[in-house]
Amino acid sequence: MNFPKIRAFLNVWDNAFGIPESQVKANEQNLGVGIPKVLRAYYLQLGKHPINEQQDFLLLPDEQLVYNKLKSDEDCLIFYVENQSCHHWGIKKEDVDKDNPPVYRQENDKDAEWELDTDNLQDFLWAMALWQSHFTFKNCAWVIDVLNSDIAEALQNYQKEKVHFDRWNVEFYRNNPNDLITVHRINKDYQADAYSHLYAMSNDSTNFQNILAHFNIDWDEITTEESL
Repeated sequence: MNFPKIRAFLNVWDNAFGIPESQVKANEQNLGVGIPKVLRAYYLQLGKHPINEQQDFLLLPDEQLVYNKLKSDEDCLIFYVENQSCHHWGIKKEDVDKDNPPVYRQENDKDAEWELDTDNLQDFLWAMALWQSHFTFKNCAWVIDVLNSDIAEALQNYQKEKVHFDRWNVEFYRNNPNDLITVHRINKDYQADAYSHLYAMSNDSTNFQNILAHFNIDWDEITTEESL
């Protein structure tokens, strides 16, 4: 298990960003339970890569993976948190023995339910790498509150990634490693007259201009490599 999609995306082919196994074992001892095989492997191989803290944060063993019990009938291992602590992601206690368990998301509210966000941990880590990469591209554009009907035709030019955040309503599109388009839909169910947040990124200036031409909308902000 070496996360080939994430490695190719980050262009990292060794374990230079891994966390020492002794540190992971110490945290497991503190928890009194092992952590899922996929999460353990990710820590050992890519746990300290900067992609894990571009905006939201992977909790590292030395930062204390925690069991959180906000409701009497829920008990989850929290391992990722949103940058303003508005919500967090976790693995249910009964699933920690699974190699690749589902990941749940919870709003930071004592009455909030844990809701399924991705079907498995590998998909979550890949989706989060895509999401976090927004802040690493040389060229980017974004617009808040664009009508779905205004971007639907342009999105047909791009291949939709199979991974997504179900409860966060986030989808990813890309045709090559240099580009990424992210749609954060306001409504879970697609509606042509509803709004979304749209982000377009590329490390290739020509590709970036082509993306902007495809969408033909008024962007709130555009940053290019030349303007940095």
